[in-house]
Amino acid sequence: MKKQTTELDVRHLTGAERIVAERARHVTVEGYDAEHDRGRARDLMNAAEAYVEVALCGPDAWHDPDGNYLPPGGWPWSNDEWKPTGDPSRDLVKAGALIAAAIDALEDTRQATRVGKADTRGRHAAIGVTPANDPATQHIYPGSDYA
Repeated sequence: MKKQTTELDVRHLTGAERIVAERARHVTVEGYDAEHDRGRARDLMNAAEAYVEVALCGPDAWHDPDGNYLPPGGWPWSNDEWKPTGDPSRDLVKAGALIAAAIDALEDTRQATRVGKADTRGRHAAIGVTPANDPATQHIYPGSDYA
């Protein structure tokens, strides 16, 4: 029942809002913040491309003979990290969040080149990212993949 309610909560959001929420989840839940992503822009772009491919072709195009999901050829990480959903919209949200992370990583590199060190303070606050245990954010997507 909770999952069904969560899906209804997410349906009214725009694509951009879903991407921002997914990127916030990367930072607060997974720990993939600017420090983690620094120097990984190419990997983030390749991962985003893989999720776009699965959204275009469907997950059935990416199975091995045993029925296991396989990532597209450009996937930069281990197969354990490959988590297509079978829902093109949701996979595009994942791609969008990875693109946002790649843009940030590129900007950090550009800034580090200019001033000698990237300063990422405030970036995540600018998109509304707060700690995962902050009650102020729990109402947005409680228990969902978008939390």
